Amino acid sequence: MIIGYYLHLPFFSFHRMMTERRIRMAAVFIRQMFFSAIAVGVFILFMARIFIRTINGYKFALLAPAFLYPVFPPFLSNVDSSRL
Repeated sequence: MIIGYYLHLPFFSFHRMMTERRIRMAAVFIRQMFFSAIAVGVFILFMARIFIRTINGYKFALLAPAFLYPVFPPFLSNVDSSRL
């Protein structure tokens, strides 16, 4: 994943990447973030399967976030992301 980020960087200078703002560069970076989110998700599933030995425990680990998801939006709607 680190190599993938390195290959898709628009510039080899971190300072230049942070100071030059171009629409095309932002689109490339966002597209790369989308693919990295998929890679991280698959990696988490893989690690969960390795560490959780029983099939029932694995099913619970996969289904628990789906049932907990509706609980979090009311709390997250009050967060001001511009201050983060």
